[in-house]
Amino acid sequence: MGHKKTLAICNVQESAIARASKLTFYTRAGIEIGVASTKAFTTQLVSLFILTITLAKNKKLITRKLETKYLNDLRELVGGIQTP
Repeated sequence: MGHKKTLAICNVQESAIARASKLTFYTRAGIEIGVASTKAFTTQLVSLFILTITLAKNKKLITRKLETKYLNDLRELVGGIQTP
């Protein structure tokens, strides 16, 4: 569409949207069996969260301490999901 600044969030390198974008953020969730893949969707949400934290830090909208807290909370999320 002629945009100079584009970012695609994709699971695989062979994606047409990745080829059409200037920047690509690969989530590497693994092979998708169905059209609507829960793991691909979840990795995209996590990727957007990390991108948001990075942009906020670069614009000095959050402190380094808050950035660290958010990333540590994200790391702990995995264990919390797996524990019944």
